[in-house]
Amino acid sequence: MIKSICQIPSIIGSKSQVESRDLVNQYAVDSRNVTPGSLFIALPGERVDGHSYIEQAKDNGAIAAVVALNYTGDNFGLPLIRVKDPQQALHTLAQKLVKDLQAKIIGITGSVGKTTTKNFLATLLSKKFKLMVTPGNQNSQIGMPLAILNNVTGEEEVLILEMGMSKPGNITRLVNIAPPDISVITSVELAHAANFSSLNEIAVAKGEIFQHPHTSLGIMPNDINESLTLVEMGDCRKERYSLDSKLGRKLTKDSRQLFSQAHVQKNLLAALTVALALGCQYEELAQNFHLLELPLKRQTKIVKNGVIFIDDSYNACTASVKEAIHSMPPPVEGRKKIAVLGEMLELGKFSRDCHAEVGLFAKDRVDAMYCLGNECEHILNQWNTADKLGLLFHDQGELIEALRNNIEPGDVVLVKGSSAKKMWQVIEKV
Repeated sequence: MIKSICQIPSIIGSKSQVESRDLVNQYAVDSRNVTPGSLFIALPGERVDGHSYIEQAKDNGAIAAVVALNYTGDNFGLPLIRVKDPQQALHTLAQKLVKDLQAKIIGITGSVGKTTTKNFLATLLSKKFKLMVTPGNQNSQIGMPLAILNNVTGEEEVLILEMGMSKPGNITRLVNIAPPDISVITSVELAHAANFSSLNEIAVAKGEIFQHPHTSLGIMPNDINESLTLVEMGDCRKERYSLDSKLGRKLTKDSRQLFSQAHVQKNLLAALTVALALGCQYEELAQNFHLLELPLKRQTKIVKNGVIFIDDSYNACTASVKEAIHSMPPPVEGRKKIAVLGEMLELGKFSRDCHAEVGLFAKDRVDAMYCLGNECEHILNQWNTADKLGLLFHDQGELIEALRNNIEPGDVVLVKGSSAKKMWQVIEKV
């Protein structure tokens, strides 16, 4: 385990001389998150450059800073550890920490369902193993290594790591930091698709999680898109799961009162498949089913003044929006199903067709549509042929006012959209 500042340069390949033996108790890339004893890593960025916040990091208690070789600014009294690439230094520090562990590593990726699967798995294993689980959605090139550095104690038996990606190579870099013993792909969909030209390219980028030589088992759903591509990726054994399998049918029966939605049951089945591969027994895992909870803003039911809101606002892609619409509970007799949708972002050239697909799917399943954002025009182009209420807004406040004036007790209101649209505010403000 890394203990003191003077150990850092040799680990990350820096020639900087640091004599301080001050202990590192936290790692931060945002100066606002620095606490006394932190190592501040100044990451260059397109909009914000961490090198501009070294003084603030010092004021908040940083004991040293990792900076780029070409940084010529003040050190503000901090030891500066100079490296060619501060982000790679972050990766190297996390990689070193993982290499010193004896823990089994589970890597989970997927267009949708990875956070839910991760949380379900953590709950199922919590009574049997000492765990480290990436908090929230810390699955990025920065978030995952930071989560490892700030949460691993060295006593863990299993690390459950969520791995996200927005371009080819992202997953490879993450599995090089923490090579999984077991890798899971929950889904392949047109999500974060702006840097890809096809669904197959997305599958190949997801499939990087199967390719590390340390990985012995790859797990994925039987009906996953581009399955033939994924089966061929990496040398690890592949295991498929399905709600139609013996285990899937048993799970559906045992968890029916908890989660009726098929896509949620599939996430639980993925978690079960991993737990069984780790040597657990189904019967002992089933004893934890009552502890399972969906993450916030995923199918969260909120009742306000008789109106049933379904908060599924964490994020959105075509598949997840269709699943959410399909899973809407029935309204009180004579009342309405209402979809309040923010546009789906980062879809690149697929955006028009993806939004149109949602509109086509929704028009026979909901009674009114409120949309926020330019791309939602393609939803309404399909929707408006159904001769139902469909409104497009470019200001969230105007959408909220229109919705407030038209909903009634007994209505069911689904709220969903890309996280950048902050659709959860609709429920808060209505």
